[in-house]
Amino acid sequence: MSAEVEVLASTAATTLIGLMTTDAWQQARTAISRVWRKSRPEQADRVNADLDEAQLMVTQARQNDDDSLEAAVLAEWQGRMLRLALTDSSARSDLKAAVRQLEGLARQTAPRSVSMRADARDHARIYQSAQDMVINE
Repeated sequence: MSAEVEVLASTAATTLIGLMTTDAWQQARTAISRVWRKSRPEQADRVNADLDEAQLMVTQARQNDDDSLEAAVLAEWQGRMLRLALTDSSARSDLKAAVRQLEGLARQTAPRSVSMRADARDHARIYQSAQDMVINE
């Protein structure tokens, strides 16, 4: 088995799972669905349903801090993508293109770092927030 194909499947699955709880999920789902629809049209509807189920499981896993459930979903999709890439060179090329798209989506949705610094003196108050802030005094 080619190490390149293993890395491709791993990258595809990891990036896909990472996007499941972002605003870019539908675009990521469409990109992966397109790969299956082109190379395995008879499996496309099932893959779409499985992607939706996986997204629900990952959302639930993250809400419950359940790393093992998320790891199981990741392993499942890594295996599926590996099998697809190993059995169909055309699908491998399509998966590479999809990974480039997914990585672009991941960069767009990546949290931006925020750095804040403040010095308070005497009786001063400082309020800092990188998101919403509610102050009840």
